[in-house]
Amino acid sequence: MAAYGFPLVIGNLAAWILSLSDRYVLEFFRGAQEVGIYSASYAIGEKSILLLTSLFLLTAGPIGMNVWEKRGKKDSQRFLNKVTRYFLIVCLPAIIGISVLAKPIIDIFTAQEYFGGYRILPLIAFSIFFLGLSQRFGMGLTFYKKTIYSMWVLIIGGGVNLGLNFVFIPKYGYFGVAITTLIGYIIILLLMIYFSRKFFVWPFPFKTLGKCSTASLIMGVGAYLLVNNLHFSTFVNLILGILAGIIIYSICIFLFKEVLPEEKEMLKQLAQRYVFKKSN
Repeated sequence: MAAYGFPLVIGNLAAWILSLSDRYVLEFFRGAQEVGIYSASYAIGEKSILLLTSLFLLTAGPIGMNVWEKRGKKDSQRFLNKVTRYFLIVCLPAIIGISVLAKPIIDIFTAQEYFGGYRILPLIAFSIFFLGLSQRFGMGLTFYKKTIYSMWVLIIGGGVNLGLNFVFIPKYGYFGVAITTLIGYIIILLLMIYFSRKFFVWPFPFKTLGKCSTASLIMGVGAYLLVNNLHFSTFVNLILGILAGIIIYSICIFLFKEVLPEEKEMLKQLAQRYVFKKSN
């Protein structure tokens, strides 16, 4: 238990301390006002995407271990491919949606003096996305009980983030913190891929990545144009932009044939069970 769990405790503790240190370095160089702007935007971006990434972490972790222990390597490879595919389908449009709707989101959920934080919202959203993606690769290390590598990945990524803060913050302020955070999570993802593939290699769904990225970009353009050409209140514009984004993205992934026949049948059954049944 100690050999397996202690490295995870140390790694997460280091990541937690280093993530909090951003704010102290920012306050030292630029003052409390910029800390407030950064913290408000970070909280919105992190909580929004973390809600989705945590859903995959909390469900995929126990199921993945069960597949690994009872059904072996090949089924575990297929499982990770499938769960990563779902992760991309769900999270990529959320990232692009938050990015293109950053202004109304920040305008609604923060005070006027924090409005400038909309510029860093996309960077924070992508940072949490890369963290969630690194968790998919981290499962390979979990299967083989190589959590010591996860510890070093978090320590190195967090250390690089902290070191870059002293370079970027004096010049760029809270925007520099967002940049270093993104760089730190990219490093964590790359290191996790490198170490994980030494023990467990599985097929990454690159076709899904391409299709969902294209569909998300189309959705983002449509939602952005809609929101910026409406003349309702900010809240109404945001709701309409979100609804339009969901519709555009759903149409795109169906047109790109990303939704498999068995998934269409599952969606049909769910609709009949929970939608049409209630309406009747």
